[in-house]
Amino acid sequence: LIKMKAQRDKQLKQIQPLGTWLVDFVQFPAAADSKLWMLLFCEFNSRFLVPYPTNTELTEEAYEERTGRMLGREFVPVVEALVAQHGVKKLIGDADSVFLSNAVKETLDRLGVQYEFKASKATSHTATAVLDRAVRTLRDMLFNLQLKTVSPNDLRKVCHVFNTTKHSTLTKILGFPATPLMLHRDQSLQLLFIRRLRSANWLRVRQKGFVLPQGSKVFLRAKYGPFEKHRADVRQETYEVRSHEGATYLLENKTSGRVVVAPRRDLAPRYKATSS
Repeated sequence: LIKMKAQRDKQLKQIQPLGTWLVDFVQFPAAADSKLWMLLFCEFNSRFLVPYPTNTELTEEAYEERTGRMLGREFVPVVEALVAQHGVKKLIGDADSVFLSNAVKETLDRLGVQYEFKASKATSHTATAVLDRAVRTLRDMLFNLQLKTVSPNDLRKVCHVFNTTKHSTLTKILGFPATPLMLHRDQSLQLLFIRRLRSANWLRVRQKGFVLPQGSKVFLRAKYGPFEKHRADVRQETYEVRSHEGATYLLENKTSGRVVVAPRRDLAPRYKATSS
């Protein structure tokens, strides 16, 4: 716990402009060995969820057999409806073939919506981690209901409960009980949330020991595990800080010549031992 808290102390809060939404194609248990697939959208600053159950039950094998182009055609009308109802300006997701189809990209370009569809490794612990956490919460809620199978109506109900229940992160940052629905309906609250995130980042960057000057010797922590929950020990390789921008550092291993880019939370400063 101490190690995890120490890493969180070196992690800046992700900030996105108003109108930024996250999307993922998630699965929940349905009848027999099949899965109920659902497009789940999340407004970044409010954590407000909008589910679009596909009413389609597919096994893993059947899902893999379907091409991204076919699923992309099903995704297009959903995106059009979301933009019309909620004023989406930016859409962020992983590199699922559903989102990478030409039909989806052409639709987003036509609607004037910016989009970032990257591999989960490239977006981990940043924007998409917000949606990953929401998905895990939904699955916990469905598990607690002790449902053997999940219907589209079940998914809509748990999303409604999520949206109308006090959210711990929003409450902590804002300083008063807040729900995703409250922020979704009031952009002034979202702007207040963003300002307080910026203030928190400003204070964190100015904490003693946060900024590592050029030439500092550091260890690089091992990669994170699934859902950013498992953390391994630091690698016993010494890197030297070449430069940094915000909380992102450019490092070089003088022995191997390897150059890497890593966030501040993954760096463990190597301090010289002092003689007694």
